[in-house]
Amino acid sequence: NRATPRAGQPMPQQSFGAVRFLLPVQQCEFQLTGILEALTRDPWPVANGKHTLCCTGVAVSVAVGLLETTFPNMGACIIVFVGGPAMEGPGMVVSNELKEPICSHHDIEQDSVKHYKHAVKVFLLAKRVSNNGHAVDLFAGCLDQVGLLEMKSLPNPTNSVIVLSDSFAMSIFKQSFLRMFNKDDQDFLQMGFNATFDTTKELKVSGLIRHAISAGKKSACVGETEIGIGQTYQHLILITSVA
Repeated sequence: NRATPRAGQPMPQQSFGAVRFLLPVQQCEFQLTGILEALTRDPWPVANGKHTLCCTGVAVSVAVGLLETTFPNMGACIIVFVGGPAMEGPGMVVSNELKEPICSHHDIEQDSVKHYKHAVKVFLLAKRVSNNGHAVDLFAGCLDQVGLLEMKSLPNPTNSVIVLSDSFAMSIFKQSFLRMFNKDDQDFLQMGFNATFDTTKELKVSGLIRHAISAGKKSACVGETEIGIGQTYQHLILITSVA
């Protein structure tokens, strides 16, 4: 296993082939900015009565695979920008037919959400994410629902950020996104990764009620009754930040 480097230490050289396609932002900022500024709306025609296709599940899966291959067991974060519900491929929560509405609260209560079970299986990528010490933040900019119910397994156990807004042009999105990159007086990001805390031996712990994962370690201080995330005396919080 690779330990997360201490603040100020250089990143260790990786031997994985995918690293050839990744650079520190300082080395590619000009090219990256140029690519982002040149982005345009997808010109592919959309048929009448159809939505524009969105493959959120595929995109997240690719990001998880790339990050776990290049930086396993190291603090890292995937930021997902969601402009609408997934309508194609793994993780689909609604079809691209305009006549098919996305699920309502009534559908959820009646357990009659059409694509829910299949979509949830795809977004259970959280186990792979947390096993590598990574986190997944979700920023949604859409007037309609985006399928957060199906995707909640990504940010919840990794203690990540969820921001819902009507549009990416709104101030709530801009301010929240910029706040993630706040730095301290030493120019370090005000966040930490892979925090570990243990229960003192003088107490018996039944569990933890918060966004974290179990380290799977048992001892005499683990209580018989399980509440929340239990059956362990050690828990991991994958990402923390200054509010």
